Amino acid sequence: MQTNENFGLSSTKRKDLDEGFVLGLPDTLQAERLNICRTIISAYRRYQGISAKDMLERRLDSWEELIREGKSLDLIAQWYGVKSSSIRQMLWRERQFSFRQVKDELKEISKITQTRQFKKSTKRLFGI
Repeated sequence: MQTNENFGLSSTKRKDLDEGFVLGLPDTLQAERLNICRTIISAYRRYQGISAKDMLERRLDSWEELIREGKSLDLIAQWYGVKSSSIRQMLWRERQFSFRQVKDELKEISKITQTRQFKKSTKRLFGI
C-alpha cells in the first residue's frame, strides 16, 4: 500500500531526488534525469520542506564549491543543464562571486602546496 509520503516513488528514486536536492538540481533536470513527472518532484520537494529559494541557495553553494575545487565552468554548466554564462551571472548577481578572486586564491594555494612539497624534498635530500 502506498502512502502520500512516497508519492509513488521507489526508495531508490526518493534517495536520488534527495541527493539532487542537496546539490540544488532543478526539478526539471531531475525529472529528465530520473524520468519522473516534474510536478511529482516538485510536490515531493515541498513535502520535504524545501522551497524553491532553498534550492537556489543550494545550487549556488554547489556551484561555488565545484569552482573552488577547480571544475570548469563548462562542465558545471553541462551537469546543471544551463549555460556557463548563466552560472557566472547568477553567482555575481546573488553573491558578488568573483572568478578573478577565486583564480587568485587557487594560484596562492598552488604556491603554498608547491612550497610545502619543496620543503619536504629539501629536508629529505639535505637532511634539514
